[in-house]
Amino acid sequence: MHSFSLNHSAAFVLASAVLAFAALGGCAEPSPPFLAPTSSTYVLVHGAFENHSIWDSVAAGLRAAGQEVVTVDLPGHAEGDDAADTPTLDRYRDDLESRISGLKTPVILVGHSFGGITISNLAQQHPEQVRTLVYIAALLPKDGDSAMSLSHADKSNGIVQGSLVLSADHRWGRMLPSNPAGQLALFCSDCNEAQAQRFKDSLIPEPIEPLRTPVHLTDERYGRVDKVYLATDADRVISPSAQRAMLAATPVRKVEHLQSAHSPFISQSDAVVQALLDVEH
Repeated sequence: MHSFSLNHSAAFVLASAVLAFAALGGCAEPSPPFLAPTSSTYVLVHGAFENHSIWDSVAAGLRAAGQEVVTVDLPGHAEGDDAADTPTLDRYRDDLESRISGLKTPVILVGHSFGGITISNLAQQHPEQVRTLVYIAALLPKDGDSAMSLSHADKSNGIVQGSLVLSADHRWGRMLPSNPAGQLALFCSDCNEAQAQRFKDSLIPEPIEPLRTPVHLTDERYGRVDKVYLATDADRVISPSAQRAMLAATPVRKVEHLQSAHSPFISQSDAVVQALLDVEH
């Protein structure tokens, strides 16, 4: 159990960095059938303040279409993980690589929000394991970017002071834990009533250190990996203008748009499934 207290100055500095990567779990059931020409292996990577459960409906839709799907809990995000153990960005990468190494590769590697940095770090280290990187409302980094630096550059999001509640040692944080209505408005404003109920109480404590850590990327390795971006045009966490700026700095093969807030796997899971099935078209 983490003991949390609100430090306004520290919280505001970190809130902008951290908030951009939260996403909320629980999804509406998809409505198969979906169309997919071939079978692929999808590895779905969560962002900050969440775990594998955010992908439940998307994973079900992909499996219904005959795809192989793996969802992961990164270190510090699974139920029962040791709160005294502070994960690092490279531990996220290495843990993810250990999951992928036993699969039929290359895989389609999907990241949401802060998960965009995690999948980019993996692709830099093991580009041969990745067929396509798919960024869903995600951070799309350049060399030297961190979650914090990208969020600080986003001047158009809906982040407000006091959003982040830090643990006493500032190693962990929670987002808007006493404001469920604020969470919903920020992350899933397009949720209907049933989706909002699934979203409720879904955020978990997040390690702060990986969000501060720059990722190191090269054209020779990360740059050679195919990339697709699924943009969320009603996003108040990673704003549409920030998404456009990242895409201008790091071009991708294809961009698709959803009229969605930050958590389309909740509000528009069918559309996310079809977009993933169409990723190579």
